Amino acid sequence: MKSPTKSNLYDIIDRTLGGNTLRDYPLSRFTTFRIGGPADIIAFPQNENEICAVTEISRNERIPLIPLGAGSNLLFSDHGYRGIILSLNRMKHVEIIDNNKNEIKLVAMAGASLPGIISKFSEFCAVGPSRLWGIPGQLGGSIACNAGAMNINIADLICEIELLDQNNKKIVSKFRDLDYGYRTMKLPPGAIVTSATLVAHKGDADQVLNELDIAKKKRRASQPHGLPSAGCVFRNPSSSNPAGAIIDRLGMKGMRIGSAEVSERHANFIVNRGKARAADVVRLIELIKKRAWDEQRVSLELEIRIMESGDSN
Repeated sequence: MKSPTKSNLYDIIDRTLGGNTLRDYPLSRFTTFRIGGPADIIAFPQNENEICAVTEISRNERIPLIPLGAGSNLLFSDHGYRGIILSLNRMKHVEIIDNNKNEIKLVAMAGASLPGIISKFSEFCAVGPSRLWGIPGQLGGSIACNAGAMNINIADLICEIELLDQNNKKIVSKFRDLDYGYRTMKLPPGAIVTSATLVAHKGDADQVLNELDIAKKKRRASQPHGLPSAGCVFRNPSSSNPAGAIIDRLGMKGMRIGSAEVSERHANFIVNRGKARAADVVRLIELIKKRAWDEQRVSLELEIRIMESGDSN
């Protein structure tokens, strides 16, 4: 019996999701970098069952699949992606499940925006989450990279995470079972975060407003605005020697390749001046890494993820 073609399989995905798909659609529309060629198909599941249906096709037919949140720390190829992009944009529900005098607890789906979750915590005078103000992205992606700022990480708020493993088995990971570090969260291979329960302790309104004000002032003063980027490009080698300071000492602020530029405001940001290609950004990254090693003997590691284009069939 003849195997179904990719086109037929994408038709099946489209029917399974009730038409909630896009074909040959530019990934530049789904990343904060505004860079990336067309994906074969972008699927928008609305629940775990639909995720399982799409990932089962991916696994059985050996079609590459990438889960995608807000695309805030990703660089996709100029050639796009030959496979399935599993967008969690439709899975946004957030619900308060406990509100007592000491803490506020909520459960959020993976597609819920991190800024929205932070705002919800702030409404209930939660201390801590406000320091994450200004970090873009969705909850699932924030967990996968353990997003953080101002001495707090998303892991510090987690009670438990719900995952689907690569065989579509549901896993519930309690906080005590998590293995995480600076900008890392070790999840099972191929696992997809579907939701998480988060908790924060309460303070008074003035304390939270002050925390929020400090976070806003710091981020607005130090980070570029108005131009697409993917946030910090490199991990900080140490708190005393951050990547931005290293790149600044190399005199690379304002350096361009094509329309990709090392930000004048914060050297650990590469911004898209309008028509940057992924190839431009990659060349700039490699140049920064080479000079950091040659001139300062520092090996810079990426914080953003550079995505391959998938298979070539």
